[in-house]
Amino acid sequence: MTISRSLKKTINFVLVISMVLWIYLLGFTRADKTPDGNKFLIDNIDNETLARLEELRYNVGFNALELAIQNLTNEFNGKYPREFISTLRRYDYELLRIALDYDKSGEIPGRLKKFKDNFETFRNKALIANPLISNQPILYVVRHQYNPDHHNTHNFFPSAEHEYNTGSYSPGGALKTIDFADNGKINVLIDTNDGVIRDPEVHWDGKKIVFSMRRNHGDSYHIYEINADGTGLKQLTFLEDTDDMDPLYLPDNSIVFSSTREPKY
Repeated sequence: MTISRSLKKTINFVLVISMVLWIYLLGFTRADKTPDGNKFLIDNIDNETLARLEELRYNVGFNALELAIQNLTNEFNGKYPREFISTLRRYDYELLRIALDYDKSGEIPGRLKKFKDNFETFRNKALIANPLISNQPILYVVRHQYNPDHHNTHNFFPSAEHEYNTGSYSPGGALKTIDFADNGKINVLIDTNDGVIRDPEVHWDGKKIVFSMRRNHGDSYHIYEINADGTGLKQLTFLEDTDDMDPLYLPDNSIVFSSTREPKY
C-alpha cells in the first residue's frame, strides 16, 4: 500500500499537534509541581496555611510589589519587561512552599531569610525597570535630616538679629543625579560643605535646574540656576536677611518662588 506525499504531511501534522496537546495536558495535570500551580495547591490546603501564606506575603511586601508590577506592565505596554510577572509567580510559589512546610522543618528561618534577601534584590530590579526611572537620570538633593520638631527650625529664616533659630543651622549637602540606565552612575552637579541645597526643579526642556541654596551660616536662602550637566551656576536673587525658596519654572520660562520678604507675620 502506497501513501501519498500529501497524506504523509497530514499525518505528521496531526502527530505534532497531538504531542503539543499531550505536553500541555501533562503540565496542567501536574500543576501542583509548577509555579503556575498555586491555585491547585491553594484549593487543597487548610485555612491556617492560607492565613500563614497571606501573612508571609504581607511581611515581605509581596502584595504591594505585585500591584506595582501589574500596573507597570499595563501602563507601559511593551516597554516594561513582562518576565517580571513570571518571576513574581515563582516567588509566590516559593512562599507557598514555605507556608506548607512551616510546621514541618526547622530550616524555615534560614529559608525565609534567604527568600527575603533574594526577593529584595528582585524588588529593586523590578521597580528600577520602570521606564520613568530607567530612561533618564534622576535629580536629588543630599542634606542632613531636618530637626524632629519642624523642618522650619532647621533651615528657615536667615542669619539676622531679629530671627530666632540660627543655631539650628546644619550645613553640608549636594545636588546630584543618578542614572540607572548607566549602572547607577552618580554625577555631582554642585557640592557644599558650608551650605545647604534644597527645592530643585528641572526646566521643561531638561537642560536647566533651578533651586534654593544657603551658602553658609551667615547667608540666607537665595534662588540659583545651573545647567543639567553641572556647568553655568548663577545666582538669581540677592536680597539680604530674606529667604527665597521653592522655585518653579513657569511655561513662559519665568520663575516663581516663595519668600520671607516683607511683610511677614
